[in-house]
Order: sequence, then C-alpha cells, then structure tokens
Amino acid sequence: MQGNDQARSGRCYRTTHDWAAGGRITRTIVEAVAEVRGREPASGQPLNEVIDPDALDRLFRSRSTDDQPGDVRVEFVFGGCEVTVTGAGEVEVRSLL
Repeated sequence: MQGNDQARSGRCYRTTHDWAAGGRITRTIVEAVAEVRGREPASGQPLNEVIDPDALDRLFRSRSTDDQPGDVRVEFVFGGCEVTVTGAGEVEVRSLL
C-alpha cells in the first residue's frame, strides 16, 4: 500500500497517500478498496469503469505540491464502496454492502 497512517473502523478504511514515495494515488485507492472488500486489488472492478484514473492522478499530483492541497475533494462509488479523496492525499473508503 502506498500510504501511511492507515486506520480501519468496521467497514471503513482510511489511509494517506505517500507523495514522497511517488506512485499514483489511484493505486492507493484501488488497494484501499480491496482492503475493505477483503479481496486482491486485481480481482475487483476496474477503476476506469467509474472514473478516469489518469485525470484523477493528474488532479491530485498537481495538488501534492500546492500550498493548500486540501482544497479539493472528490467522492465517487467504486467496487461497492464510497470513496473520498482529498488534495492532501487522504483516502477514505466506506463499504456500501
């Protein structure tokens, strides 16, 4: 997982993307959803069926160097979960099932 500060509460999972380690925030999202669903990341729904992963990576990559990275927030449903991502790299995943 490309994150730190991971926490799990019931069917909710929170992590923070590690910008210093590089990598794509979409990878952190896919891994967080897999964690909540108890599955391998590759076995779930493809992220590109619900959102453009390249656009999401570009949006958050540009925010990682911003003075106020928390100003952006994106929410979407993916893999039976509600996903919230902030400009600070915080990823929260809540199971809807």
